[in-house]
Amino acid sequence: MTVYNFCSYDLWLEPHVGSRVENVEHVAANGVYSRPFQAADETVGISLKVSKIEGNFKRPVQIEYSRNKSTIAYDLSLIDCLGQTGEIRYGKVVRNGNTTACAGHEAGLQLGNTQSKSFQCGAGAWCDDQAYLYEASQ
Repeated sequence: MTVYNFCSYDLWLEPHVGSRVENVEHVAANGVYSRPFQAADETVGISLKVSKIEGNFKRPVQIEYSRNKSTIAYDLSLIDCLGQTGEIRYGKVVRNGNTTACAGHEAGLQLGNTQSKSFQCGAGAWCDDQAYLYEASQ
């Protein structure tokens, strides 16, 4: 997997492989970060939490994937970086459409490869057909 940082600011990536958290990686503005597409246990996936604030992964953009013998499934999630209203409903924080904490969203996000589907979220766009922006219903 390769992450291209076209932002004018640095990014930090915190890899989660199942329940194991790996070392934080720094990707300089206009830099590149690569890691192998590793397979985790079939019951878990891998998440790269991406932040524009060093050491703060409370509101990340998440690049999520899982791999088995024949396929790789992947998605882009902005759920955790969305703004919060301060209200709790059904035991969860109510989120709003504020994407300012979402690393790279102001310039656009893209996740994909040349052989299959690519997810694209235009600069500042509400792209709920391309990325996860809602938590699963109760």
